[in-house]
Amino acid sequence: MLFTTLSFLACTPAMMALQRENLDKGHLGEGVDIYWKAARWGDVATLSSLMVRPEDQLAVARVLASPTLRVTDVRVLQVVVGPELIARRDRDRTDVNQRWREGTALVQVEVYALATDRVESTTEEQKWVMDVRGWHVDTEASPIDADRPW
Repeated sequence: MLFTTLSFLACTPAMMALQRENLDKGHLGEGVDIYWKAARWGDVATLSSLMVRPEDQLAVARVLASPTLRVTDVRVLQVVVGPELIARRDRDRTDVNQRWREGTALVQVEVYALATDRVESTTEEQKWVMDVRGWHVDTEASPIDADRPW
């Protein structure tokens, strides 16, 4: 009985870390899903809310206003979270520049291109970062351009 109790107590920090990782992965998955649904339906406000830099928010608004590309279908293939960059107890809840965790989403996107009048399928790897504001697109690692507004 004593051995079982000690074994349980020894596993608790590892189990708690796994639970936090699963929770963060779930939140990232929700953010990715919201982001890509917004991209599909041209919801600039929602897309912008998942980006931090104003110049990226403007770039997405400009590209989605263009009739040359339309996202027609999206499927999230995989979501992966990296290790905690800063332990929860050491996080500064006022520092918006402090990265807590990074993640990656692998997404299959179908895009209708007006210029070629056809639907093209592509697989995109998108970097995300978690900080005091929650999960958002890491536009430094996944820059936005006119050909790929995501």
